[in-house]
Amino acid sequence: IFNLMMDSANRIGAIEKLTLSSLDLDNMLFKDIREKRGYRVDVVFEKYTKELIEEWLELRRDMDDLKTDALFIVKHGNEYKPMTRSTIQNRVKKMGNIIGISDFHSHCLRKSRLNSIYEDTGDIALAAELANHKSIETTRSSYIRPKSKKELRDKLEALKLKKQEDE
Repeated sequence: IFNLMMDSANRIGAIEKLTLSSLDLDNMLFKDIREKRGYRVDVVFEKYTKELIEEWLELRRDMDDLKTDALFIVKHGNEYKPMTRSTIQNRVKKMGNIIGISDFHSHCLRKSRLNSIYEDTGDIALAAELANHKSIETTRSSYIRPKSKKELRDKLEALKLKKQEDE
């Protein structure tokens, strides 16, 4: 759950709807997942997460022989059912408690991933596209951590030095 949420930066609503039938392991994505307001999106993941999914599928073969289409399942009585949004939220919250963050929620993973993309690349449009935002302003105002005055000053100084070197 953690890796998929970090890799994809998708909302919990999309993560909840991941299915085995939408999984394309070769291309490392889940195809055509319904997200907020009915938008259909692909949910991407990276190589390490692919390996984790492959391990999970092996475990699933022993659990329910992959009969339940949902990627994430829980056992209710004697049958396996899709994991609900609240169960996923509770699991993420437990992860937060383990690492010492009491107010850790699934949306924290989304924000962390989008901030990481922006900090690593400086490309707000790339972060907005992964977030499935129609406007980069949504990403900028709601997801990207504002720079401190010190960070701004340091960036301005670096740009000034680069300009002097280029002259």
